[in-house]
Amino acid sequence: MVENPSTRGFKIYPGTVHGFTMSDTDAFNPAALQLHWDRLLPLLRRTLTKS
Repeated sequence: MVENPSTRGFKIYPGTVHGFTMSDTDAFNPAALQLHWDRLLPLLRRTLTKS
């Protein structure tokens, strides 16, 4: 993170509360969950692939 500080930061999910990814709670927000996966999976692919 020190080498490229522009890649770090927080992601905001408007209209959500803590726990919005858990479908068995009142906090569940399917649209925000999809956005979460759309952001997370590319990050994991970039950072966890073998060199």
